[in-house]
Amino acid sequence: MSFSDAANGQCLATANGLCVNLGLSSVPETTLWTLHNRVSVASDLFKDWFVDDKAVEIYRAIDYDYEQSFGKAMEIFGIRSWLFDQGVLEFWKKNPGGGTIVNFAEGLETQRFRPGIIAGRPEGSLWITVDLPPAIKAREQFIMPDDENLHVTASVLDTG
Repeated sequence: MSFSDAANGQCLATANGLCVNLGLSSVPETTLWTLHNRVSVASDLFKDWFVDDKAVEIYRAIDYDYEQSFGKAMEIFGIRSWLFDQGVLEFWKKNPGGGTIVNFAEGLETQRFRPGIIAGRPEGSLWITVDLPPAIKAREQFIMPDDENLHVTASVLDTG
């Protein structure tokens, strides 16, 4: 079954036994692909350098055949996420009074929930997620915005 089946009314993923219409298509479908890859590292007890409990929680809440759609998970995405974490932490070290992180096409990325990010985040910092409307809709089924973490629906192709 593919994500195009969602338009035909078929349930592609469930959470807590209920159909979850993630409303994803070819571009935002990568939200599940990268989640699949990050969780493969985060759930490996021998890779304690990458802890991402929120990603594991979301992954387990969605009853979806990731391997059928995306194949075997690739560790490189966990490594890439860890490297991005290091970049954010370095930015905050240089800007201890706060600073704004703008994350484009974040999808179901859970970076702001990882222990190192939580510990290193200065008071007054702002995290802005910019993504396509279907991706924000999917995100907000698991991750809600708040005063320090904003969600903006937009496309880089928007002209006005």
